[in-house]
Amino acid sequence: MDLDGPVNAMNAQFRRAIGETVNRLEGVANLKGVIITSAKSTFFAGGDLAELAQVTANQADEQFKQIEDEIKAPLRRLEKIAAPVVAAINGAALGGGLEIGLACNYRIAVDSENMQLGLPEVTLGLLPGAGGMVRLIHRLGAEKALPLILDGNRLNAAQALEAGLIDATVTNQKELLSAAFEYIESNPDACTQPWDQKGHQIKNGNIWDPKIKQLLSAAPFQVYKKTRGLLPAPEVILSVASNILATDFDSGMKAESRGLVQLTLTAEAKNMINTLFFQTNAVNSKNYRPAADTTVTVTQIAIFESDELTNNIAFACEQQNITISLNKVSQASKQDLLTCQLIIVNNNSLLETIEPLIPTGAAIVVLNPKQPVDSLTSNNELSDRTIGLHWLSSENSHPVVEICCTEKTSINTAAIVFNFVRQLRKTPIVLHSTKDSYLTRITQSYVDEGERLLNEGSNSILINNLGKQLGMPKGPIEACEDSGSNDIAAPNIARQDIKDRLLFRQVIEALNCYEQGIVRTVAESNVAAIQSQTAPTWSGGFLQFVNTYGLQSFKARCDSLTQRYGERFAAPNIIEEKLTKQQLIAD
Repeated sequence: MDLDGPVNAMNAQFRRAIGETVNRLEGVANLKGVIITSAKSTFFAGGDLAELAQVTANQADEQFKQIEDEIKAPLRRLEKIAAPVVAAINGAALGGGLEIGLACNYRIAVDSENMQLGLPEVTLGLLPGAGGMVRLIHRLGAEKALPLILDGNRLNAAQALEAGLIDATVTNQKELLSAAFEYIESNPDACTQPWDQKGHQIKNGNIWDPKIKQLLSAAPFQVYKKTRGLLPAPEVILSVASNILATDFDSGMKAESRGLVQLTLTAEAKNMINTLFFQTNAVNSKNYRPAADTTVTVTQIAIFESDELTNNIAFACEQQNITISLNKVSQASKQDLLTCQLIIVNNNSLLETIEPLIPTGAAIVVLNPKQPVDSLTSNNELSDRTIGLHWLSSENSHPVVEICCTEKTSINTAAIVFNFVRQLRKTPIVLHSTKDSYLTRITQSYVDEGERLLNEGSNSILINNLGKQLGMPKGPIEACEDSGSNDIAAPNIARQDIKDRLLFRQVIEALNCYEQGIVRTVAESNVAAIQSQTAPTWSGGFLQFVNTYGLQSFKARCDSLTQRYGERFAAPNIIEEKLTKQQLIAD
């Protein structure tokens, strides 16, 4: 496979090509076997998300027919060809890529560092719609297949082999085609899929099996515990799985297609696709680097001084083969730092002490600055190379790092630090701010509104629970020991008002940060909020929430909250500006 574009995808070109290819294969006399592989570094990237995100309710029937006739039908014919079909998986096979593999009789993958296999559609609000759910449940059974589909985990080759997603691995690309040819030669009759064999039954039981009944009875409660009913995809996946387990193979295929079309129409899927795929890819690309032509790779850094945070940063650097020098100010010398490209300090007060040691050209990174970065040095030669870095957790699990630029920060310095963050496999968010963290401002608005509600007499447990019902990982009130013990009489505040107060405070703060230029772009605002779990996943980010809610409706709700609870709920000016121009919140 070598479709137009950087990756192979289930777009219109693929739909034409797969139909034409199967037509040719069916016409070959004495066909010995078929090997499907890719001429690109990845095997297959999955569905055409731009196309799926644009499907409207009026196009639902047409979309269902396209999935059935132009994707599933050719793959079904492919797996019925009277010769072994082998998927030689040379690179990542996620979503549609793995679904193509599952339509083959045998799957071999290269056990490389970059190999990823799985069905991650649920993480974008969708489900596997090219036969992946049906084939995986039939092949592995519901107990093993459903966790892979519901969690959307990406597995390496060894994990995929153990899970049953593939049948064999090879150590390098050269062995891949040889292994595929060898399988075909050794197994000339291995051309019938398990579900096409006489007497086939779903592995480990269908819907009538007591174990499967118990599994399907418990699953909705487990899903609700994780999603709080805010994400439709897991619920639809369970419904489709029940259909697959209760019917024949081809009927299960139709149920899967209906489920995918249903999910493509949801606001949650459109929001998640927009932010978690398109905007995330954009933010991590060179186009969002402050100087797009600055391709410097950071190879050596120095850190002052050692603590939990800097130790974790050092560990992340070591994993990416970046040389680190952990220093104590009292013991450092200029010679030690001569080849360092970044000097990282964990305390504002250290900067003045180490200024004489900093080599020419090195960027000076102040971690989590407590005062304006542009005031940390009076040395004009260093001011344009000094930058703040909000590393928002002492653990390395936090995916977002905020880069704090001032008017004095050179574009080259910002670009080098951007590259450094990307090298650590984190998402860089560039802020125009002297010290403020965008994400901290959002979180503080959420906590502040929770405290206001508490001070007004609302029950802290209720406040926390309603915050979680929004999809927040935790409620705004950290301690609940005094729940319900306020001396103030509990007010008669509608639960929807409490939820909207908690949500709209954060949305308004995000709008303010964008309007003030602290966050450069809508994409960065949304991606930072979603990846950090500051915004609920279903929303696609706070600015995306406004677009989905509707700007006019958002302004009306802000006006209502302002009248009842105060000016902090007043809609920012950008809302009126966009309404006047009939525009969405977009760059």
